[in-house]
Amino acid sequence: MMKTKRKNKSRSGLLIPLLIIVTTLVSLYLFVVFFAMPLYTRHWQRIRVPHVTNLSASAAEKIIGYANLEPIRNETKFDDTLPAGYVIFQNPLANTYVKKGRRIYLTFSKGMRPVVVPKLIGMNVRDARFTILQNQLRVGKISYDFDGYYPEEVVMDQAIQPDVEIFAGTALDITVSLGEEPTDIYIPNMYGKSLEEAEILIQKSQLTKGRVNYRESTQVEPNLVIYQSLEPGARAVPGDTVNIVISKIAGAERGEVAW
Repeated sequence: MMKTKRKNKSRSGLLIPLLIIVTTLVSLYLFVVFFAMPLYTRHWQRIRVPHVTNLSASAAEKIIGYANLEPIRNETKFDDTLPAGYVIFQNPLANTYVKKGRRIYLTFSKGMRPVVVPKLIGMNVRDARFTILQNQLRVGKISYDFDGYYPEEVVMDQAIQPDVEIFAGTALDITVSLGEEPTDIYIPNMYGKSLEEAEILIQKSQLTKGRVNYRESTQVEPNLVIYQSLEPGARAVPGDTVNIVISKIAGAERGEVAW
């Protein structure tokens, strides 16, 4: 009996210090996790990163500064959707949480990528349109004029000279030859022509563009000439005015317009 009591006393004497050690270690762990680490990392100062992409440089930097963060200009890249000086990317991303004073790296747009203007003079107008689009440019205004050197429907001039660098998406205006200036003028037949084709014929005949009316028609496709005020084939004087009527779909809201 004495030996059993001594053994129990010995075990309890070891168990109590062991429990104290375990309790101390657990308490220390909880202290580090829930108090010491947050204190070290300033956990309570977490800030949500604002969304600044698609904004100008000045606006983005102000918003980041107001959030107690530090904007850093990182790099610039060409971008076809945003003008130069606008934010196209941010790191860290918007709505993530960071510490107060964290650097927010911003990537800015350089604007559209530059492209080289192709040579269009001497091309027929259809090929010129295709070449403009193929070089990431837009077809601008197409003007027509008489020329004794370049045949009809051939580009005789372009607004921006070849080999010049411009931004992609820029509109490029061209002038197309109407051929040699006629000595005798006759009223052209515009029936069945589109508005654009009618305008070219009028200019080529040295007539004056008048007014355009739209009228419902079930016999002719929409957007074609169904009437002209001057008789086709009749002799004309330079400057004579011609008005036309264009077919339209029933119910379409298009009335009389000035050319």
